[in-house]
Amino acid sequence: MRQREQLQQVMAFAAGALVGLAAFQWLPRLFSVLALLPNERFAAFVALAGGFFAFHLLERLALHWQAEQCEVPAVAVGRPLLGIISVLLFSLHRLLEGATISLGFIVNPATGLLLAGAIILHNLVEGLNAVVLLLANRSSRRQAFAWLLFFACTPLVGALATIWISLPTALLPRYLGFFSGFLLYLGASHLLPASQRPNEPWSLLWTLAGAGAALLMTVLLQPI
Repeated sequence: MRQREQLQQVMAFAAGALVGLAAFQWLPRLFSVLALLPNERFAAFVALAGGFFAFHLLERLALHWQAEQCEVPAVAVGRPLLGIISVLLFSLHRLLEGATISLGFIVNPATGLLLAGAIILHNLVEGLNAVVLLLANRSSRRQAFAWLLFFACTPLVGALATIWISLPTALLPRYLGFFSGFLLYLGASHLLPASQRPNEPWSLLWTLAGAGAALLMTVLLQPI
């Protein structure tokens, strides 16, 4: 927690990587699938918008709980349930983060690794925030550690779910569209604003480095 400020660079790189993956790999893959299933075009782009705004809604709900926690006076006893609910809200989209990583490996191993790295770096910040929120609401350290383990396992559950649950081919454009919207939101609307600072041009360079890594992976894997 004392070195929290150094995570700005990590978040900036992750933002660039996520937006780059969406632009260079996920959206082109969506278009190639739509060429074979043209009747799914409208549904696919509705799913893209749905993925973007669904995660925006989840984040707004979580921030609403955080705002309520900040309004509690310092002398208050605290509300452990509030911290637990906040962690559960954040965990909903972490399930889909795990599924996104799994889909990245289906596209190709390099995409999966880059996507996993960006999301895992992002989750470092989320894990820290979850523990702080639990402790701020008077949860014990043991309870905070237990919920942190749950918080850490949710992406794994999401990834395993893609092994057990197979979607019909006809739904693939909608699925790709939904997760393209998720990547765009997580990178452009969530991580990017949090990592950029007006007086620190290095954050922009880290973002460009992340996008460049995604572009490089796309160019290297083009013949595959």
